Amino acid sequence: MDSCGSATNESPNGNCMSPIQVFLFPLPGRASEEGPPGTVKVDFVAANANGRWDVYYDDEVICSTPCSRWVDPNRPVMLRAREESYGKPDRIELLNLGNATGDMQLQAHPTANGKLVTGIVFTAFGGMSVITGITLTSLGYSSDSRSGLTTPGLITLGVGLPVTLGAIWMIVSAAAHAEAQQGYAVSPAPLDGGTRIVWGAGGISGTF
Repeated sequence: MDSCGSATNESPNGNCMSPIQVFLFPLPGRASEEGPPGTVKVDFVAANANGRWDVYYDDEVICSTPCSRWVDPNRPVMLRAREESYGKPDRIELLNLGNATGDMQLQAHPTANGKLVTGIVFTAFGGMSVITGITLTSLGYSSDSRSGLTTPGLITLGVGLPVTLGAIWMIVSAAAHAEAQQGYAVSPAPLDGGTRIVWGAGGISGTF
């Protein structure tokens, strides 16, 4: 009887065998699915229906979107696109999943190429306006004979600075990123290099 107590789900103990063996397994859909202790179930999906991303966990590919896996929220996760953008595939590196608990969806967004190009173009024009405005303003204040340049310089600087800042924001926001939903009842929030968890009425959203 002591040997029978050491049997496993795969096979009985050698000293506790019989012609008929019975093993019990939970019926599908009849019991809640549980992963290893300290893990959460994450559904990895692509924002673009035609996009495919490889999911790396512990430096190994564990699946390709769409897929679900149990992962430790305190461990890093990386998503790598199958398609290339400007000669190389997009990569999204998450240091952790914050204080996520329960089921979670992680949606991978590729680089917004149109937004990126627009940001670069307007950064160039805005930057030139800022430099021109600074130059004219400096010349205007440098001597009375050039004081007429002060006003045009300030106007040019005032126009160029917000354009440049807005264009830089477009470049940054166009980068590949992930959006997380927990509880599937809140609007997704972008994930970047920092970590932030926001509680909502139906769940939480986070940035990493």
